[in-house]
Amino acid sequence: NDVKALRIVHRNVVDTSVVFRGSNGRKYSLRHLSNVLLQRQIQQGCGSTGHCSTEDAEAALILALRRARRGDSFQLKENSKRKNL
Repeated sequence: NDVKALRIVHRNVVDTSVVFRGSNGRKYSLRHLSNVLLQRQIQQGCGSTGHCSTEDAEAALILALRRARRGDSFQLKENSKRKNL
């Protein structure tokens, strides 16, 4: 979403909201993915908005690398998916 907002076109972008999309097509936030899959809390008050671009990029990179290495087995389990995001 950030890349789209900036109108950047790049062939080598991995969007975690697409890679980790739910079976019903639902997109999960980077914050939720990081919390559940990495047991790591992000976006907890870095700066005035709570988002730190370095922290977000690091979490997204780790998620993408683990998914690439482990394949489809590295995903949200049905019981860890939140009802309302």
